[in-house]
Amino acid sequence: LPRLAQAAGDRDCLRAGDQCSGDEGCSPRLRTLRQCVAGDGSMRLGPGARSQCEAAMTALLATPLHGCQCKRGMKKEKNCLSIYWSLHQA
Repeated sequence: LPRLAQAAGDRDCLRAGDQCSGDEGCSPRLRTLRQCVAGDGSMRLGPGARSQCEAAMTALLATPLHGCQCKRGMKKEKNCLSIYWSLHQA
């Protein structure tokens, strides 16, 4: 049972976001994806924005961010949902 709880904790978007921020391969891709879903991604990213957004999303599917979840009422729920929706709006 403790192992199951740990696995569920690993799917936490805040924890996954922290892991991604500390990874030099993941962090810039998450930033790119956030620009893409902010609505002004094409202005910030310039020509080729669509392919950059698709590449970032594809790369993030292989990280702990893929499939991460948030729990209602958790600490920093808004931060967690921000990460979650960045991934699911793309």
